[in-house]
Amino acid sequence: MKAKRVFKIRNTRTGEYSGPGHRWSKQGKAWSNIGHLKNHLHYANGKYDEGNCVLEVYELAMVPVAEPQTLDSVLAELEQAKQEQERLYQERRAEYQRQQELRQLADLKRKYGEAS
Repeated sequence: MKAKRVFKIRNTRTGEYSGPGHRWSKQGKAWSNIGHLKNHLHYANGKYDEGNCVLEVYELAMVPVAEPQTLDSVLAELEQAKQEQERLYQERRAEYQRQQELRQLADLKRKYGEAS
């Protein structure tokens, strides 16, 4: 997966990002390339002067955490995981039962001795 680069304008005084209509918010707007951001700053000349704010421009790498999936593939993965959990449970259960039977056998041998 390739990282997608985006650019944001941050007001250092408030910690908020520039959004649509020159409003500030926690999310803000992301520009897809530096040229679009420079264009915005050129046309917004003077609109960021309110309250003597200090601006920072951030370049962020947005990396998708997973490929998009269909609902059917997600449900299939969940079903497969459920089946794997059930298989592991059955294996542990069978091993526990085997250990219990071995303990019972050892107890019976101690109680009655080895049969000749």
